Amino acid sequence: MHDSEQPERKPNPIDAPDTNNATYLGWSDIPQYEEWPADYHPPNKRDYFQYLDRLNSGLQNGPKYQNKRYETYCLNRWLILCMSSHLRMSDRLRQLAVDLFNGLPRSKFGVRIHVSALVTCGYVIHQHDPRRECHPQTSAEAFDPFVEQERVNLRIPRKQYASLYGKIEHRVRTGQLTPSKHDAYEVDPAGLQAWREINEEWDDSWL
Repeated sequence: MHDSEQPERKPNPIDAPDTNNATYLGWSDIPQYEEWPADYHPPNKRDYFQYLDRLNSGLQNGPKYQNKRYETYCLNRWLILCMSSHLRMSDRLRQLAVDLFNGLPRSKFGVRIHVSALVTCGYVIHQHDPRRECHPQTSAEAFDPFVEQERVNLRIPRKQYASLYGKIEHRVRTGQLTPSKHDAYEVDPAGLQAWREINEEWDDSWL
């Protein structure tokens, strides 16, 4: 068979985690009093099935290898969600901030990640909430108090805020956004390891 006739290789599952797969490993259904020691790794029943769940979802490959790219994606997503909560953003604006933050080339900005998160939220608020002003040229009296307080708490200079705001504005205006796709199903990664919390909220079983 010639090289041109070789079948296309499928991506390794560890590089394309399937967070919406049909397999359910109910480690969160194991009550605490049944967490007895076992002769496998990890050394108790609940941790063992949680470990299998991570393997099945593509978050881990063996006891040591972690899917660092996906874990970093999740951490960045949680950061922008936390920041948007601090700034009292609506659900719609929070999702806009998450999408924009994911599409920005943050490593090229040369600032700490929480600076990018705050300025991203400030940009989204200013563009989509007419009641709140977050543009760097806004007067101190009119500037959004939640964004300003967070800027002060994080010790972000106004000059740095203004510089990054301009870079983000330019990226959006020129369409220079490159969103990363680590989860083809767009499932909130917080749900990957949250079966216990989900089950506690429901009276009936998950199944």
